[in-house]
Amino acid sequence: MERLSERTRNCKYFATQKAIEYLKSIEYTIESHADYNFDSNIPIFTILICVFDRIEYFKKACESALNQTYENVEIILCNQQGTEEVSTHCQEIFKNNRNVKLINTKGMKFIKSEDFSDHPVHNLWNAGLFCSEGDFIHAQSDDDLLSENFAECIVKLFNNNKNCIAAGGAIRSIDGDGNDTHRNYQLPETEYISGIDMMIGFIEDNPIYNSPGAFLTFNTDKLINVGGYDSIWDTGQILRVAVLGDVGCDKKATFSFRHHENNSHIQMRE
Repeated sequence: MERLSERTRNCKYFATQKAIEYLKSIEYTIESHADYNFDSNIPIFTILICVFDRIEYFKKACESALNQTYENVEIILCNQQGTEEVSTHCQEIFKNNRNVKLINTKGMKFIKSEDFSDHPVHNLWNAGLFCSEGDFIHAQSDDDLLSENFAECIVKLFNNNKNCIAAGGAIRSIDGDGNDTHRNYQLPETEYISGIDMMIGFIEDNPIYNSPGAFLTFNTDKLINVGGYDSIWDTGQILRVAVLGDVGCDKKATFSFRHHENNSHIQMRE
């Protein structure tokens, strides 16, 4: 499969071109079911999962993505060629589900980088973003979970407000065993908020809507056209993407962020 979608190849924005150039230094392949066609009559919802060496968490994350009530879902697994068990499970998921694409890198790419701007994780997300077919894209780690209605609720937020640029659900923190840790995160009081107001609240340390990481789904075209994902994750996406329109929130949809000692955001902070 081609590494870059037509819309990515046609994007001339300098940051997007820089991200494409960096990806050329990462050896990876993309497998897809070439004869599978998504329903063109309704939006495609892409779920991108960056895979580490956490097989039990990963299995649950895959289940939550595969069990979505929304039918037009594209799932992209970005496997960093970790343990044989993880790679084998990735192949099984790909083989048995025709809406799944599989990115395989050569060697582990989740390593500490002296040049933080080129940290591998967000570049692996871009590898998925740039080959995706979705109208909307949600990127997450392999230890996080989505409620079954997540894609369905998020798509409705975009469909009901043409100025909606990003959207999310309620944020739930769980521990390594899946138990609620009862941490509280700020959620909007209304269904839609201004992306500019969200940015101002973020800058002033008075957030309207926040999470430990990667909680927003984005309009895919808009995300590509501002350079894709970047190394400061939510911060960068709020400042570059969310400000272009409104941000939706449906509290009936839940994004469960797992807190444990091997959290990827903890490793990145270190």
